Order: sequence, then C-alpha cells, then structure tokens
Amino acid sequence: MSEKIKRSKQTRRNILKSMAIGSGAVASAKAVPEQWTKPVLNSLILPAHGQTSPLCEFSATSEVLQNPDVPVSLGTFDFPGSETVLIGSDADLTFNVEAMVTPGITDDFTLSATSDDVDFGGFPQNAAPDPTNGQLNFTSLNTGAFLGEITFTITPDVEDCGGPQSLELDLSPAG
Repeated sequence: MSEKIKRSKQTRRNILKSMAIGSGAVASAKAVPEQWTKPVLNSLILPAHGQTSPLCEFSATSEVLQNPDVPVSLGTFDFPGSETVLIGSDADLTFNVEAMVTPGITDDFTLSATSDDVDFGGFPQNAAPDPTNGQLNFTSLNTGAFLGEITFTITPDVEDCGGPQSLELDLSPAG
C-alpha cells in the first residue's frame, strides 16, 4: 500500500494523537479515546427551591368581629379548619376574609359563604390577588346577630394552587 493511501485513511483523531506524541505530550495522547461515544445523562439535579416549591400556594384567614358599638375581635381563624366562636347575644357580626397568594398569580379566587341559618346576599365573590405582593382581599360580610354554622370556602381558579380550602365556624352563645 502506498504511503499516500495510508495517510488518507488516517482519521483526524489518529492525526491528533500523532501530533501529540510528536510534541512530547504522551500523556494527552493516551487520554484521547480510540472511538467517540455519546455521553450518557444518568440524572438531573434540581436546585432545592425547584424541588419543593409549587407553582402557586395560598393561605387564608378570617377575622370575626362583634360589633355592638365598638368592634371587638373574637379571633382570627386559619383556612382550612373548623372552629367554635363564642359570641354575645344580640351582636352584629363582621367577617373579614383575607388570603395571601404566591406573587405573580393573577387568576381569580372565589369566596363563598354558606349557612343553613342565614342567607348571605352578594355571594359568591370573585377577587384577583395583587400580582406584586399576592394579597387577596374580599369584601367584608356584615350580618345581623345569629347563632349557627357558617362555612367560608375559597376556590382558586388556577389548578396549580390546589383545591378549595374551607373554614367552618360554629357561632355559639357565650356563657
């Protein structure tokens, strides 16, 4: 076989190895494999916040105020939950429902209020969170004096926020 044919059959890899050997870099020539292989990706590592942070989270509370002349807070209650609230007789009530949502979420949330004992006009309510701080405020619910159960349910319109969260309040007489 002629010298010209032998040279044309050499691959680039072999030429690079020959050049490396000729320049005295024997160790680098041995580091170059004989044949190219496709790299294999065995795992993918996410940063810690990427593994645990859902797209959307929300939390909510309801403050119950008794309003004879000066509003008196009867407590702030977290969603989801079930609580008993002791109230004085003949006291009008105000329910303030607030929620915090992951900032940047702009989808509506729906607040419903249900009770077998009283009819709430103006419900359900829809509200969108402030996209910069995630604060979500609903209009306060003012009722006359009543005893019984009331259930507030907040339902996100975006699937990534999970399902509805409810707060059941049992309004019972104090004393």
